[in-house]
Order: sequence, then structure tokens, then C-alpha cells
Amino acid sequence: MSNAPHDRDARPIQQGLWFAYGYNRAVALYVCPADRSTARPLAGQPLNRRRTRSVSLNGNLGGRTAERQRTVERLAAVTDPARLFGFVDEAADSIDDAHFLVWPAPDRRWVNLPADRHAQTGVFSFVDGHGERWKWQHPKRFTPRPSYWKPAESPADREDLLRLQQHTLGGPVLAKEP
Repeated sequence: MSNAPHDRDARPIQQGLWFAYGYNRAVALYVCPADRSTARPLAGQPLNRRRTRSVSLNGNLGGRTAERQRTVERLAAVTDPARLFGFVDEAADSIDDAHFLVWPAPDRRWVNLPADRHAQTGVFSFVDGHGERWKWQHPKRFTPRPSYWKPAESPADREDLLRLQQHTLGGPVLAKEP
């Protein structure tokens, strides 16, 4: 139910399954302290209130099955949880729902963009519980954002996308379903 640019308070987070089942019960965990984006109403001026979320869940994990990416509902289907990212700090001009979509290679388009607000690095947590900070070779911006599905802008941007695709279920981390 969350829509990060428009959420006026943390209720959508608190109504989500991760919060309800007690995995992450601290609302502050869902927003990067360096994200200074403000919420805005569906129409009108910004609300002068920081967004409540800058983190999204990998769409491979119980995501929408109508998309081109694979999804799993059981952790047992993941062969290498240390290589599959779970949460990502998403770019301010990309974030909307809590679903981070990455289409598998050989697709050369970004659907959602990871953040690069830390000196052009992005932050990920992985399914096994560890976290990583990745240095991007190319800035991550949708601005101006005509739509989703932004083609990789350069060979360096393509390399960034390929790296991320290798850490999704389109990459080498999917087991055969039992």
C-alpha cells in the first residue's frame, strides 16, 4: 500500500507484512538518513515533511508474477542467499511502491534505479543478512523521468545494470522449484 513520494505518515509501513510479522519494527529502518526527499500530495506542493521510506524490497521476493522477473515465495528456492539482494536503497526519483523491479539480462533497461546519494554508491542488504555498498560507474538518475524502462545510458551504466542483474533471480541464484 506504500507509495513513497506521497505517503504522509508511516502507516503504510506499519500495515505491511515485514512490520506486522516483526521482522523490522522500527520505522526509521525504512529510510536512509541521507535521503532528504520530501513527501508531496498527489497534486500540489511538497508537504515539507521527509519521506517515510527510501528502501524497497527486491521484487523477486514474492513480487508481482505478471512482470518479466522471476519470483519466489519460499527461501528454499534460492540457492545462494548471499548473492540475492533483499532490500535496496532506491533513488529518490525512482521510488514509488515498495517493489524494486530488475528485469533479467540481456534486457538493457533500468526499471527502478538504486540510489547513488553516497558519493555515487548504493546500499544493499542480502537475503543471508549481510549488507554491501556498491560504487556505481555511472550516476543513477531518472530525471527528467519520462517513464520507467530507462535504457542504460553508457557502457559504464550497462555494467552497473549487469552487476545488479547478477544478484537477482534472473542471475545465478535460483534453485529448481521442488
